[in-house]
Amino acid sequence: MDVRVNLVIFITLVVAASFLFAWMRRDRGIVPSDRLPEVLHEPLDGQSPEPMRTR
Repeated sequence: MDVRVNLVIFITLVVAASFLFAWMRRDRGIVPSDRLPEVLHEPLDGQSPEPMRTR
């Protein structure tokens, strides 16, 4: 195999491992999934959304 092919495979595996590590940490609650307000995570059931609260 060409050296470039090996480099592309290595970089792909490193990126995939990093993504999976971050995904597992997020699922355990170690890292917040996003910084959106909780109101945006509530399911939409046809009701009008609450007004945004200011801090």
